Amino acid sequence: MVSSNQLLSEVVVLNSRLCKESLHILYNTGYIRTYTILDLKRITVFIKYVDSKHIIRQLSILSKPRRKLYVKYRQLLGFSLNNTVFTNSFLVCSTNKGLLTDVEAVAFKRGGEALFFFS
Repeated sequence: MVSSNQLLSEVVVLNSRLCKESLHILYNTGYIRTYTILDLKRITVFIKYVDSKHIIRQLSILSKPRRKLYVKYRQLLGFSLNNTVFTNSFLVCSTNKGLLTDVEAVAFKRGGEALFFFS
């Protein structure tokens, strides 16, 4: 058991296509230091901290197997314009172009299934 004042340097997660694509987005946006694929079943994620505080403040899972949440391009456009209030947050959508952040989905003019929200 890890107490709340201890900092984890790495976390092991299950290896899946969705997990790899999500980690790639987190790495490109600067939310994690790096990740390495250990074997067919596990991936090690190296957590990023600034001044001993987590970079990832909030992770909200929006779409669940029983309750899918779909967003249209116009809704994403409004979200991206209003996202100036949340400077370090983004939405991850599953589109026909793969997993995209809200900014990338607006650039490609694509809607899709809203999977999760990072801040």
